[in-house]
Amino acid sequence: MEFINNDQYEDDKKEMDQDEKVVSMDEKKNMRPQFAYWEIDENTKLKLKITTEQTLELEKKYRRNLIGMIGDEDNIPPLTTMLQVVHAAAVPWQHGIKLKDIISLYKKYQEKGGTQLNFYVDVYIQTFMVSGFFSSSMVEDVSDGMKKIQENM
Repeated sequence: MEFINNDQYEDDKKEMDQDEKVVSMDEKKNMRPQFAYWEIDENTKLKLKITTEQTLELEKKYRRNLIGMIGDEDNIPPLTTMLQVVHAAAVPWQHGIKLKDIISLYKKYQEKGGTQLNFYVDVYIQTFMVSGFFSSSMVEDVSDGMKKIQENM
């Protein structure tokens, strides 16, 4: 099982920072980060983004559009669904990662103080945001909704 290390995380971050310096302010407003990162501990970070292929696979499995699986502040998806979506988002970037690995990482995340609600806000929703499921204006609305959820935690 291969995870992104801190150096790779920093390299990706530097690359994104360099890319941002080249664009105009109007273009920058419309850009979204390339990846979401799930930081389990200081040594373990997963790079996440749902690809078209993964979207098709998940929609076939659940027999519904993924947008309907995002949830809202009153109705978050079951943990099973969230972990399966995160697994699908990790597969293209962490070769050979299995669902059981994601479950183990979630257990470790909880042991380190993570909660299901934090996971929903910080990992699950962020993964959808970087994967192109929301327009720029929707990202702002979703971000505002996530801030409300975090305030209530």
